[in-house]
Parts: sequence; structure tokens; C-alpha cells
Amino acid sequence: MPGAAEISRAMRLSYAQAMLGAVFAASTGGMFLVGFALGLGANNVLLGLMSTVPPCLVVLQLAAACFIERGVSRKRMTVFFGFLAPACWFLIAMIPFLGGVLSKPQCLAVLIGVIGLVAAGSQIAATPAAVGWAS
Repeated sequence: MPGAAEISRAMRLSYAQAMLGAVFAASTGGMFLVGFALGLGANNVLLGLMSTVPPCLVVLQLAAACFIERGVSRKRMTVFFGFLAPACWFLIAMIPFLGGVLSKPQCLAVLIGVIGLVAAGSQIAATPAAVGWAS
């Protein structure tokens, strides 16, 4: 059973992570992402696809929960996928520099694919905490 000091530290880290996550989400999603996609030449259909990818990947939480039930470390899973999701935004930041190599439709396909990676990482990283509270 963890002591009071460990619980207090874990709570402080959890609050810090939530605050940083909120700042990150506000600065990388919504109007900024839509404006970026429009700058790449996205149409309404692609904007709709971009917005539907993250909710569709919620099902990955089931797979993550199965891995946890089979003994995969919650901490390792959270840390790995918790870092993977923000790290993928560097790939999105590189898309404008790929304009000479890739066509606009290819750049948009990369954007939607990386949004899928970000969403998948975020969903999987969120699962260990939820499973931990349930057990």
C-alpha cells in the first residue's frame, strides 16, 4: 500500500500532467489544426475525416485493457504512449517542409495518418489510469 507521501507526489504529478495536457490540446487542436489543414488545401470532406478519426480510435482502449489484464506494465504503457502522442506532432510540423517531395493530397494523407497516430497514442495512454481506478 503506498504511503501518504507517494500518494501526494502522484497527485501533484497527475495535476501537472493534466494542466500540460490541456495547454497542449488547446494549442494543437481545434482552429489551429483546421487552419493548418486548410493551408494544405483540405476540403470539407477531409476536415470531416480529420474530426472523426480520434473518436473512432476509442476502441483501442479495449485492446490496451486486454494487454494490462495480461500483465503489461501500466506505468510503461502510459509513459510510452504518453510521449508518443505529443512526439507525433513533430511529424505534423514537418509536413510543410515536405511540399517539394510530396503532393498536396499526399501531405493531407500524412496529416490525417499522423492525427490517427496521435489519437491512438492518446487513447492507449489514457487506458491504464482508467483500468487502475476500476481495479
